Amino acid sequence: DVFYVTEPSARKYLLAEGYAAERIVSVGNLMVDSLVRSGELAVEAAPSTARRRRDYVLITVHRQHNVNTRDALLHMVASVAAVLDAGHSVVFVVHPRTRDKMDRLGVKFEPHRRLTLRRELRYADFVAAMRAARAVITDSGGVQEETSFWGVSTSEVYGVCSFVVLLKM
Repeated sequence: DVFYVTEPSARKYLLAEGYAAERIVSVGNLMVDSLVRSGELAVEAAPSTARRRRDYVLITVHRQHNVNTRDALLHMVASVAAVLDAGHSVVFVVHPRTRDKMDRLGVKFEPHRRLTLRRELRYADFVAAMRAARAVITDSGGVQEETSFWGVSTSEVYGVCSFVVLLKM
């Protein structure tokens, strides 16, 4: 057997488990490679003002335990209000599942001058939004990995870190 790893800690763990070094091949990280290319495209396409870090918090949530009940949605809306009350502008990218549950359960955001609600974005546009954000709040493990690559402060609302390697970054 050959073990293909995407980052150094995976190699370390396999070596610690007794696997021979010659059976471990580093292949890079496809997610990061895609992110870098999308980030380059997003920066090339963005106007120069969008290339500077902005003063907003980017939020997106979609996991079932965060959006499938009225109580969970009301907690999410209250949490966004708390970020606004702390003086931050918020760009909330509303995932299709979140939008559907909010519509079905009758949960809405109160209008606020510093709250921008956006439908889902194309990947390159979302990458540009992540890179430009002051901070990101998400329940997405993929977004968590991407923001850590770009060095953007991120809060995970999932309860567990989806990528163990991020705990060490």
